[in-house]
Amino acid sequence: MLTFGLVSSLFDYLPFGVLIVIPHASPEQFRAGWFVESVISASLITLMIRTNGPFYQNKPDTSLRIATLTVDALTLAFPYTRSPLF
Repeated sequence: MLTFGLVSSLFDYLPFGVLIVIPHASPEQFRAGWFVESVISASLITLMIRTNGPFYQNKPDTSLRIATLTVDALTLAFPYTRSPLF
């Protein structure tokens, strides 16, 4: 858990640096970018912790792959909608 916590923290702080330093994102862009990064990284973590062995050696079930890709696609599309959240 120590390693997992450190890696998770790194992936939480990495978007801050990338979104603030490189493009000088506005608050709305920052929130959208952080939302997208958070959801996609959480879906990838789900794929990694589902097995005891190395995640790259075991393919997930088709339904899990479809669900993950669907959530990721909707997450990428959501900031481009006219939702009041963004």
